[in-house]
Amino acid sequence: MNINNNKIINNQYYIIDKYSAGIVLKGWEVKNLKIYNSIDIKNSYIINIKNEIFLKNSLIYEIKKNNNKEIKRNRKLLLKKKEIKIILDKIKKFKIIPFNIFLKKNIFKINIVIVNKKKKK
Repeated sequence: MNINNNKIINNQYYIIDKYSAGIVLKGWEVKNLKIYNSIDIKNSYIINIKNEIFLKNSLIYEIKKNNNKEIKRNRKLLLKKKEIKIILDKIKKFKIIPFNIFLKKNIFKINIVIVNKKKKK
């Protein structure tokens, strides 16, 4: 089940490589994603913190407004060591952004793509 797509990628970037990763989410985030599909990854990107890969600027909307929860926080991505090494090597040369979020066997996963910006004509 596909939750959210980043539609600007096909128009503005050339896709070089694609990886699938798990996301570390909190309980209320999983609940909101399953019930309301309430995530925004348009302005998100991938960062490196201490040789780990994180999703930055993703927004999971809180349905109940009375709690002070972090709706915009760094979310750790779960990848194999070999994939992390490849991504860390390419993070200096290319832009790495989330492509879509999907549910696979009751686990939320994200496709991240390594892209190069299209030149304007």
